[in-house]
Amino acid sequence: MPALEAKPELYTDLVPVWNAFQEITIARPVGMGGACGIPASDIAAYLDLVGIHDDESRYTWFTLLRAMDDVYLKASRKKNNNNG
Repeated sequence: MPALEAKPELYTDLVPVWNAFQEITIARPVGMGGACGIPASDIAAYLDLVGIHDDESRYTWFTLLRAMDDVYLKASRKKNNNNG
């Protein structure tokens, strides 16, 4: 499959961030326009749950998860616009 052949490499140190994104993406609200962003409160709750408490680490995780969420939302909106 061409999509699998073009799959980006996931760096080992980012696997935990990817796994976190996979877990918290189910908390994503959905509105009339489709998927919405993952609430900051859900990201913070996840970080609390897994024991990430220092400010610098929380900021890094939050930034990475928001960036992933932005990419997801852009792809979702593009897909919805092409189907409608």
